[in-house]
Amino acid sequence: MIDLGWLLPTKARVTSGWNVTRVDPVHPTKADGSPNIVAHYGWDFGCPVGTELVAPFAGKVEHYWPIDLAGYTSPHPMNGNCLVLVPDAEECRGIKGFERLWLHLSKSLVVVGDRFVKGRPIAYSGNTGYSTGPHLHDELHLGGKAVDMSLYYGGRLHL
Repeated sequence: MIDLGWLLPTKARVTSGWNVTRVDPVHPTKADGSPNIVAHYGWDFGCPVGTELVAPFAGKVEHYWPIDLAGYTSPHPMNGNCLVLVPDAEECRGIKGFERLWLHLSKSLVVVGDRFVKGRPIAYSGNTGYSTGPHLHDELHLGGKAVDMSLYYGGRLHL
């Protein structure tokens, strides 16, 4: 475990953490009555729609997928409004390939290609996509694969 010194995007409480054996909160059982296990590859911060979210590091906006008029996003409709953030190299202590995904947003204050500084408001939390209530789903990828974000917060992130 290391601490990259990144900020948490909000002071809201964590409502769900990294859990690869989580039972789906919307559809907890399959047709046969068995548990519907759906991995949760991020951390959820429960907060009202419109809660200001700040950049955890200095970086740039890699992607933004808003919900279109049909209610879908690309590539995953379940994500709702989704931002993908990439930290500047000096924010990563030599580790390459980080991406941060924020899902279910109500609004983005940045567009693709924008650069931002650590602590700057860049989005508002929401309840878009496949969601049980208003929150921010915050997911960290390294080399294209989801990783437990708590491993890079030096013990500052927990349920």
